[in-house]
Amino acid sequence: MPYFIRLVSPQHPNQAWFVDDKIAYDVFNRGGVVPGDFHAEPGKTALDVMRERTPAWFEQGDPFVRLRLDQGQYHRRIARPLLNAQENAHLLFNPTLHLEPAMVASARGQALSLLRQLQRICQTVQPGPMTFSAYGHDIRNLLILACTEVETHWRGVLVANGAHRKVFTTADYVKLVDIMGLRDFLVSFPAFPDLEPIRPFEGWGLGAHPTTDLTWYADYNAVKHNREGEFERANLLCAFQALSAVAVMLVAQFGPYGLGYRSELSQFFIMRETPDWPLSETYLRDGALSTTTQVHTQFAPIDHPVLAKLKDKPKALKAT
Repeated sequence: MPYFIRLVSPQHPNQAWFVDDKIAYDVFNRGGVVPGDFHAEPGKTALDVMRERTPAWFEQGDPFVRLRLDQGQYHRRIARPLLNAQENAHLLFNPTLHLEPAMVASARGQALSLLRQLQRICQTVQPGPMTFSAYGHDIRNLLILACTEVETHWRGVLVANGAHRKVFTTADYVKLVDIMGLRDFLVSFPAFPDLEPIRPFEGWGLGAHPTTDLTWYADYNAVKHNREGEFERANLLCAFQALSAVAVMLVAQFGPYGLGYRSELSQFFIMRETPDWPLSETYLRDGALSTTTQVHTQFAPIDHPVLAKLKDKPKALKAT
């Protein structure tokens, strides 16, 4: 159905509109006195009538941006700006935050456990450029746990959106980069103001291989399989990068409240930069969250030749 964002002015919030040939109306002010609904007339569409009655709206060009999804639709575990009757599109949001509270709480709990391990390490090694190369057993263990948690999030998003495969690889996971805007997240650490902000997914998908594009992830794989030969790669910088990736995945899926409200996580990890999504990607709330329609991002549709590869091929039957 044709839903649009109407650009009003820098001083006023944008509006959500339904516009087709027969009728046009403000989604959150249906039947309001001003401007009211616009109905088609003989020889004129609803949009033609709107242009005649509100010419000022069109002085700067077409003020409408078509939304990719209808009102109430969303992609599970993929956050986008939310526009509803009370606020303008700004914060990232996803209804999964409320519809699957047990899953979200478990993810927060694991992230908090990892953070507290990092904080204990930082009581012994003050993080900074001179100490980021420090490595040891506790740091290695933390790096492995953090990276497997990132993988858990990657897999969870894929499965929630229709991917079907027994074993996923980074060639599958990297498809989330653009869908979730992962490269755009920049994380800072108020507890350590001297640290430079970290962009944990910088360059992912732009290099030779998605496993080695991320240094911290490549180091995790190396030290996981070969502690004796690669031990020094389990360093403090990698631990910070991996935990930052965990925090980013929580926000990229559920919005800032994925880290909790005024929680240890949200106070330790500050999202200095987040994706600047076009208005066409905005979600529109449709009443109570329990009635919101789920629209899965199809990761293995027949008509998508790249993503369809994420579906395992059926095994051939053996001749008897």
